[in-house]
Amino acid sequence: MVAEHEQHVAELMPWDLEEKLNQDNPPILLDVREPAEFSAMHIKGSINVPRGILEIVCDNDNKENAPELINARNQEVTVICGSGKRSVMAASTIKNELHEIHFTENRFERLE
Repeated sequence: MVAEHEQHVAELMPWDLEEKLNQDNPPILLDVREPAEFSAMHIKGSINVPRGILEIVCDNDNKENAPELINARNQEVTVICGSGKRSVMAASTIKNELHEIHFTENRFERLE
């Protein structure tokens, strides 16, 4: 199932993400892990939207949407999680909603 999603989005290696985060116009970081995982450790400035509710939160008509994602239509977004599995599935699912999207395996020891 994950392999099928990998065919639809580009993978961004953690060291490349670190480089992009230091640029003038860094990507929006979308962390699709569960809130407890996010609370325990996350990259500063990332947005937490758990994978299980992502489609609902990205819906323009949903009153509980994430404005950062709704406004990201013309911005680069990198989806992150712990292993890369949730992030690739999330990126593949919402890629038609966003302009440019990548997924990566989160390497917190490099990006905190």
